[in-house]
Amino acid sequence: MHRLQIAGTPSAVAEARHWLAGVLSSCPPLAAVSDDLTVCLSELVSNSIKHSRSANGGKIMICVEFKRPRHLPNRSFIEVRVTDEGATTKPRILRKPPWRRDLTESSRGLFIVRKYSSRWGYTRNNSQTTTWFRFKYKAEKMRGNKNLFWMIACQ
Repeated sequence: MHRLQIAGTPSAVAEARHWLAGVLSSCPPLAAVSDDLTVCLSELVSNSIKHSRSANGGKIMICVEFKRPRHLPNRSFIEVRVTDEGATTKPRILRKPPWRRDLTESSRGLFIVRKYSSRWGYTRNNSQTTTWFRFKYKAEKMRGNKNLFWMIACQ
């Protein structure tokens, strides 16, 4: 598992993207989706800064984990979690997105995460919200030459 703790400031989004690029560089099989993973992470970190108590320098924890279920070895996935200091609202996708009416740049984040990822969700407790997403990749596509080594190294 890879972890990064950052402060809830606008520069945290770039810091998170740069860090994720380093994590993904150790796993070439995910190169094809690295841009999509980075966009989704950027959206979750931006939402934490905009909507949670982590804004203005509070703590945000990012965890990236490569998972391969034992009972489904060909269903590997990467899970990215962003935990912030909680908010008074729940993460949700708007029913009628405002960008259909105008050219606003807000309220698209979770829509993008849902569109790109294979699953997403959130958990809340009294003081924290964790929003997560997953990207699947199939291990059998990586069973040639050196690629199997990379699949194992990513785990």
